[in-house]
Amino acid sequence: MLESRGRDQAEGLRRILGGHQPRRLVVLSAVTSAQKNAVLLNLAAALVNAGSEVQLLDASQSPTGISTHAKPPLQTCLWSVAQHQQGHELAVREHARGVRLAKLSELPLQDVRDASELDVLSQLLRMLRPASNFWLIDVQMEQDNPFVLPEIAQSELIVLVSSLPNSIKLAYAQIKALQAQLGQRPCHLLVVGSTGEQADLIQQNMAMVTSRYLALTLTPLGSIPADEQLAQAEMAGCALVDTNPVADASAAFRKVAGQLIGRTSQASDALGSPLAALKA
Repeated sequence: MLESRGRDQAEGLRRILGGHQPRRLVVLSAVTSAQKNAVLLNLAAALVNAGSEVQLLDASQSPTGISTHAKPPLQTCLWSVAQHQQGHELAVREHARGVRLAKLSELPLQDVRDASELDVLSQLLRMLRPASNFWLIDVQMEQDNPFVLPEIAQSELIVLVSSLPNSIKLAYAQIKALQAQLGQRPCHLLVVGSTGEQADLIQQNMAMVTSRYLALTLTPLGSIPADEQLAQAEMAGCALVDTNPVADASAAFRKVAGQLIGRTSQASDALGSPLAALKA
């Protein structure tokens, strides 16, 4: 009984101190759209299986954005809901257990000149905030630059990269461009479709280059091995983490999710000693 009451008190205190604010992670891709979508679907599933809720947000203008996996297709976007002052439920759909899916806008936000319209969209995003522990935001900078919204501009970055030279160059170019626009912020690197040895080398080299030329600390998130089942699951719009949890790629996603959740817990604990006392 005392243990249960202690957990309830800790839960309430976390909410008071803001410990349950969602963690927003912008996913920038230097890999194929299929690989990027597979990462989003499987990382979301791994986070849910670890006890979190996830909002997948398509902030791209790409015909292959993560919102294309909505079944049935989304009928509207958050921008339209904000403009017409409709309920946000019209633009947010349950995709899988614990995972919700939405599309941010049908038009490039970088072309919007009226700041008040962007403010309305920001207010809507803040209304959605209590629903999920994590936001995974699909951004393709060549299609749009949604960082005009503070809710996205203040997010952490996850950059997806492969072992291909062009992928590595594109990943670095995106990191450099966003640092120039947004300044320093947490930036993570996830290597997709490579062996562990290749991934270690890529992470070491990119961390060295970003530190030397951008004064940026790049945090490695590990790697996701190549797996034909991963592509097949993505085409079906589902997560390999759920359909084949014993696959090597599934284990890799669980490891990445564990790292992200661990860092979130550390941030919550750092809010103050009362939490630590209640946990003890």
